[in-house]
Amino acid sequence: MSEQGNLLGDPDKDKKKAKHDKIFRKALENPLVAHEFFNAHLPPNIKSLIDFPSLAMENTTFVESSLKDSISDVLFSCKFDKQDGYLFLLVEHQSKADHFMAFRLFKYMINICERYLIQNPKAKTLPLVYPMIFFNGQEKYNVARNLWDLFANNKLARELWINDYQLVNVHEIPDEEFK
Repeated sequence: MSEQGNLLGDPDKDKKKAKHDKIFRKALENPLVAHEFFNAHLPPNIKSLIDFPSLAMENTTFVESSLKDSISDVLFSCKFDKQDGYLFLLVEHQSKADHFMAFRLFKYMINICERYLIQNPKAKTLPLVYPMIFFNGQEKYNVARNLWDLFANNKLARELWINDYQLVNVHEIPDEEFK
């Protein structure tokens, strides 16, 4: 194939990826297949918390339309230790891993929680979301697998994002300090 052909993409390859994606998604619609997939790939500590009979595929997507040719997602609701939760499976059909995938996953997880709050307006807690990437690229997957490694100062970033936010409560400041 010519250089120009590579730049423009290979329509046959894109069709093949789309076909594989549809087959994968269709297979996961079968509860037995989904159960077996997650049973085979989830770590034991997570697997032990999931009530597999509660596993249900959700009919939604969180992937931006500009990325739909190379990435698709499958969301399953389930109970995590009797609490609402989700297994979020991102199927990546890219030849190279996305450097900022950990950041994108974080955004998707926030969007899943936001959707949950819209659907459950009386909720007082957020659902657990377990993210998982199904990567079928040709190259080794060698990008950051957690959000913190994307920051120059990952120790400080983790501290800023995980610790309680700072609250300046005006009602607790003595009047003398306002003079």
